[in-house]
Amino acid sequence: MRLLPVLAESVLLRLSRWMSREFPVVMAILALTIPAMGQLVVNNGAQIVIRENTQVVVNGDVQQQGAAAVLQVYDSATLQVTGNVTIQDGSVELQGNSLMQVTQDMTIGTSATLTRQAPGNLQVQGNLNNNGTITNSGTVEVGPP
Repeated sequence: MRLLPVLAESVLLRLSRWMSREFPVVMAILALTIPAMGQLVVNNGAQIVIRENTQVVVNGDVQQQGAAAVLQVYDSATLQVTGNVTIQDGSVELQGNSLMQVTQDMTIGTSATLTRQAPGNLQVQGNLNNNGTITNSGTVEVGPP
């Protein structure tokens, strides 16, 4: 009967070693691969810069408010928003060959500006509501893909 406690102790020892070595790695991989749902990104007057050759995905809505608020998407960068984008104030600057994709609606407030430089693309799969200023020398696509 002494064999059963020794076997149980061996199993517990192996499980303990696995938990201390591999379990954190497994959890880190899961955390990076499972998308966060329902995010809300609020720019409350700051400058947000998405550099060249970078891809940023927001699984939720983006709101920008405050006259000093700036969202800059540099040349060859991508910003994907799987929700609504509301720019109440400040500016959005889509530079060069950048891409901004919005899966729902985008609203430009009366105190806001959106600049889409050539040859880049802005894709809004819902409605584009403009109460402010849009300057476009690139491509703006509105509606379902």
